[in-house]
Amino acid sequence: MRPIQIQIVPYLLRPPVAHAYCGMSRAVFNREIRPYIREISLGRQSLAYVRADIDRALEAFISRSAGPASQVCIGDENTEESDVAVPAADSDASKAAFERAVNAAVGRGG
Repeated sequence: MRPIQIQIVPYLLRPPVAHAYCGMSRAVFNREIRPYIREISLGRQSLAYVRADIDRALEAFISRSAGPASQVCIGDENTEESDVAVPAADSDASKAAFERAVNAAVGRGG
């Protein structure tokens, strides 16, 4: 019998995990995301960020940084609409990406 594995996505993210979660360097995270999120004190020298705040700040960053949707190319005039695969929102893929970011931030590879 295989043991059950439960993946837990933390509510609070420490700084190295937070910028890895965003796919950003620490400098870009500090400049573009950190000013817009709450910092939670976890002691005298430790802090964390609320993941939901990071998600909202990332959406705002993407809105500020991305070009108009008309510049996004998903096919060309030779491609029929039924041939274009547009990925649906996938919470499993999101969890897997988060797990890879956490593992990379804590040095466990990916």
